[in-house]
Amino acid sequence: VVLIPFQFPNEPSSNHFPWGGKSAKKYVDAWIHLHGLFEKEGANRNTIWSTKLKMGRWGRFAYPNPFPYCPPGQYVDVIGWACNNHDKPMIGLYSQSFESLFDYYYNGAASKYPDKPQMLWEISSAKGSYQAKWVDDALNAIKTRYYRVKGAMLDETFYTGIGDAYGTYDPTPTDETVQVIRKHFSGKFFIGSAK
Repeated sequence: VVLIPFQFPNEPSSNHFPWGGKSAKKYVDAWIHLHGLFEKEGANRNTIWSTKLKMGRWGRFAYPNPFPYCPPGQYVDVIGWACNNHDKPMIGLYSQSFESLFDYYYNGAASKYPDKPQMLWEISSAKGSYQAKWVDDALNAIKTRYYRVKGAMLDETFYTGIGDAYGTYDPTPTDETVQVIRKHFSGKFFIGSAK
């Protein structure tokens, strides 16, 4: 079982999750406490512990630094990420390449946790004419540059932006993007399936 306690703890506020916008120390303390309960019951034999942290820095906005939210190495098995390429010029979020979004975080995790694999629990780009190329470039980069990444899950969740100025986010794959995904997942590197 892969366990991701409290995904996205480094949200800037509690608008989306009640635990968002809280201190990193409280999050790490809760993680260690939960890990201890699993250990006491012998459940850690069958559990893989993974983070799922937000990443991204744009001109005037950056998600809070994820690294203070990472528990000490003995309590985590996989360093997991959510990498979403936003394109919302009206609020200062502009499309960026996968590498420009991920590189800093990948290297930081590799330095802090040199023996831990990394996982992209969420990877997406906003629907648009550039989406297929973005996904193609991202999957190629995972193969050729980010060897610690052991898995990638492409996200298709449409976000409606209820109650805030963030607006909607639609990563639904275009027909061209679906073909790109199928191409990568029919090769020898990625093991999985694509609709």
